Amino acid sequence: MSASQERRAAVTGIGVVAPNGTSTEAFWKATQEGVTVLDRVTREGCEQLPLKVAGEVRSFDPAAAIEERFLVQTDRFTHFAMAAADAALDDARLGRADTEA
Repeated sequence: MSASQERRAAVTGIGVVAPNGTSTEAFWKATQEGVTVLDRVTREGCEQLPLKVAGEVRSFDPAAAIEERFLVQTDRFTHFAMAAADAALDDARLGRADTEA
């Protein structure tokens, strides 16, 4: 691409998994209302961490969003990314058949 050509992006769908919402609607509503999501860390296995306050994604059920075979092969942050990507495809009104080769 030459320097004179402009690059453009098109946002066709949005998916969110965040401490202040696990859907686009909940995320934007909490953001607009200024909802504070930082709190004491409650997740099991984090007791020894030096950080005691964080923004946890508490209302996310990975089993409801991710296929069982991927649940055991991937970590929690990958589950967030996969769920957000699926939500973005749904928001764009694209199904898996539209994106598979």
